[in-house]
Amino acid sequence: MIVFGGTFDPVHHGHLQGARHVSETLGGTTVVLMPAPVPQLRNAPEASFEHRWQMSQLACEQEECLVASCFENQRKGPTRTVETLQALSSESDGKLVWVLGSDAFSNISNWYRFEELPSVASLFVLVRPFAKQSCIPTGFMQVYEAPRLLERPGLVYVSRTKMLNVSATIIRVGIRNGDDVSQMLPQEILEHIMQHRLYQS
Repeated sequence: MIVFGGTFDPVHHGHLQGARHVSETLGGTTVVLMPAPVPQLRNAPEASFEHRWQMSQLACEQEECLVASCFENQRKGPTRTVETLQALSSESDGKLVWVLGSDAFSNISNWYRFEELPSVASLFVLVRPFAKQSCIPTGFMQVYEAPRLLERPGLVYVSRTKMLNVSATIIRVGIRNGDDVSQMLPQEILEHIMQHRLYQS
């Protein structure tokens, strides 16, 4: 199971490019887009989980390689990646890959019960533009061929493909300022944002 977790506040072309890249690199595997209800180590999302879930569904409808999941919303309390992965492990036949951006990867040693992560999943790291190179965390081993991530947990593949220079923060600020952000996210997502007046003052 390949899981792309994140806040997705909102989903944008950077996320979708990354998900397509993961799918293609791993031989056309389906990628599960999983918004986090109560993410830790970052500011609370501006849009409610319901809106972020709806936008995730809209995004996945246009992408054959993507499916949306609200799995984490079924769990109570703060969103803890290690607990999510442990809950998913029984469904993944021991082949769990967690997709994350290089910004989150650089902070992974501060995650809740980080030391348990290598025993349950491997990591596919999407490199953000201008990101600094991060050290491979304790307990993980770096591999240079992405399909090896499907062999066992505890591996890390850092993509050599740079992602689009798009961020949810830039989009939210742009919407508040009345800027044109239509090139940064799918039309369906932008229409949902405007219809429900998300991210506006």
